[in-house]
This record gives sequence, structure tokens and C-alpha cells, in this order.
Amino acid sequence: MHALPASVFAAFCVAACCYNGCMSAPHETIRDLLDRDPFQPFLILTTGGESFTVRNPHSVAFTRPQIFIAAPGSDRLTYVPDLHVSAIDVLANGHRRNGHSGRRRKRK
Repeated sequence: MHALPASVFAAFCVAACCYNGCMSAPHETIRDLLDRDPFQPFLILTTGGESFTVRNPHSVAFTRPQIFIAAPGSDRLTYVPDLHVSAIDVLANGHRRNGHSGRRRKRK
């Protein structure tokens, strides 16, 4: 028996849950987040390990199998297939919940 790579396994689990109806489709979850008033930024994580921050509710568009995410301040557009959305994380005050800003402080 061969083990599946983690990304393939995660994609299979998300697809199986969406197909069986035990979890809402990513479109519905993202639409709910986009409609919040006031808008709260969120992060879309993919099975491939990529993450996309949505800071503007007008930077996301949908087609049935994909989510389109526009990068702020550029002409770049990213296509994310529904089956590859592994998590959606709401950002508190525009930052990730773990409290790290990505920069390390100097020790005294």
C-alpha cells in the first residue's frame, strides 16, 4: 500500500466533504465573508501550501469551478480551483491570529 502525498490527501478530503454535503462550498463561505459589514480581511489557504490575503471585498470573483483573486495594486489575477481551497482564516485586525508579523524582534 502506498501513502498519498499530504496535498493529494487534503484535496481528496475537501472534495469528498463538498461532494457529500458535510461542508459548505468555498464559494458560500467566501461570499459570507465578503458580505460582512464591516468587512474583515481573510486568508485563503490552498492544498499546495499557497496563501492569498483578501483585503478588499471587490478583489474576488467567482465562476463555478474557480475563485479569482486580484492582487492589490497590480494587474495580477490568481485562479484557485474550488477543490484546492483547504482553509479560510479570518484575520484579526488585518493580521494572522498567531500574532506574528513575520519580523523578528532584536533581543536585548
